[in-house]
Amino acid sequence: MKKYKISLIAFLLILLSVQACSNDSLINSTQNKGTVRAEDIRAEYEYYLKEVKRLPKTVIDSELSKIKYDVSFYKVTYDATDPFGATKRLSGLVGIPNLSKEDKSKLFSIVSIQHGTLVYEAQAPSNIKFEKGKLTRDALTILSAAHTNGYIVVMPDYFGYGSDEENVHYYETGTSLAEATRKLIEAIPDLAKEKSVNIDLSKLFLFGYSEGGFATMSTLKSFSEHPTSYKNIITVSGAGAYDKVATAKHVTSQKGGNSPQFTASYLWVLLTYNSVYGINRDLHQMLLPAIVPKVKKYVGTDKIMQSQNIPSDPSKIFAPLFVEGLIKETDNDYIKALMDNNVSDFDALGSVILVHGMQDTWVPTFNTDSAFVRLQKRGVDVKTKYIEGGTHSSSYTGFIMKALETL
Repeated sequence: MKKYKISLIAFLLILLSVQACSNDSLINSTQNKGTVRAEDIRAEYEYYLKEVKRLPKTVIDSELSKIKYDVSFYKVTYDATDPFGATKRLSGLVGIPNLSKEDKSKLFSIVSIQHGTLVYEAQAPSNIKFEKGKLTRDALTILSAAHTNGYIVVMPDYFGYGSDEENVHYYETGTSLAEATRKLIEAIPDLAKEKSVNIDLSKLFLFGYSEGGFATMSTLKSFSEHPTSYKNIITVSGAGAYDKVATAKHVTSQKGGNSPQFTASYLWVLLTYNSVYGINRDLHQMLLPAIVPKVKKYVGTDKIMQSQNIPSDPSKIFAPLFVEGLIKETDNDYIKALMDNNVSDFDALGSVILVHGMQDTWVPTFNTDSAFVRLQKRGVDVKTKYIEGGTHSSSYTGFIMKALETL
């Protein structure tokens, strides 16, 4: 029995040594989530291109030829600093191609994909299960990682999700999104070294849509203002609220809305800033009396979009004096917080493509319009891709295709 116990302890120690990374690594731990085969990716993507998109055979063959690698996915953990200065253990998803001997000397660029708004914690990237028959559901992640040109794909969960699920998500807060993303990117060379993959430390891809679009531009701003070896940054950002002041004015003054989640998402932004920026505004100063009890229980949480009791009409939520303070920019505390999260006017490194649906009523198209003008005035290599008739949800596919074109 004693011998058995010693053997068991030895086995557990070996297991721990496999799961934990070296002490000097920025990656704290890795969990293997399985491998997706290139042939399965190819088969499902072919069906999608042929039966759903109905593309000609020549185009389909060209797209399928880009799929080369089997990909192993890992949930990793790493440390980052939250808006209040506390160190948190965050997590993310990493996809690493399985290499043959002839590819061992090849340089692989990092593709960082920032996810959009999550309603439930279970939707975090590190919880993704790549199930056969459903691979195109995560097409951007899968196709980037399997691409013949060679990429390592990373997807941060952000603060409040994954290993940090017990804490709140700082919704649409640029510094926290950039911190979560950047710290994961900076940790990847350590993991790549362990997996015998060579990283190209000069070239970086940043992709993201909706909140992910805002996170992408926030991360680009961070790398642009605090540069590293990544000088060639290719950014494709879709439907993000880059101009927070203009967006807040537009949303709070609207009469009518898409759905309870539409207004709940913007309430979430304002409630988050109320806490993160120490505004500490009483709800009765922001909202109409009837809505205060419905919102109060969500203060300090990241679950307001799960509510079905939030009116879709902003005019039935926000107090007129609060709206007036935003419109006239006399509410100094909130205007300052909103301006701190404007990511439409900075000296961006690399090239930027902004994607937006022309019929997007959730995140107004003027966010892309103004960002394009402002960035162009600064001499940034920036282009736009407008999707005719595209809504906020339907334009996501167009964003994916545009991102894949840059690989």
